[in-house]
Amino acid sequence: RYLAGENCRLAITLELPDKPIQLTASSARYEPLDDPAEMGFLIGVNITNISDEDRKLFIAYLRNHS
Repeated sequence: RYLAGENCRLAITLELPDKPIQLTASSARYEPLDDPAEMGFLIGVNITNISDEDRKLFIAYLRNHS
């Protein structure tokens, strides 16, 4: 079973500068990293659950880094 396979729920902690936030997501796409020296995948997700407080922190972070 793949980490980001179909119907796989991911419990994610994002380490933001002010504090970490928690969310649950499902994979939307994944692909191997281009750098042969790196082993891993780039994973795109759909957020399925996040608290109101963490959502506000995440949106503020995205606005400040876009």
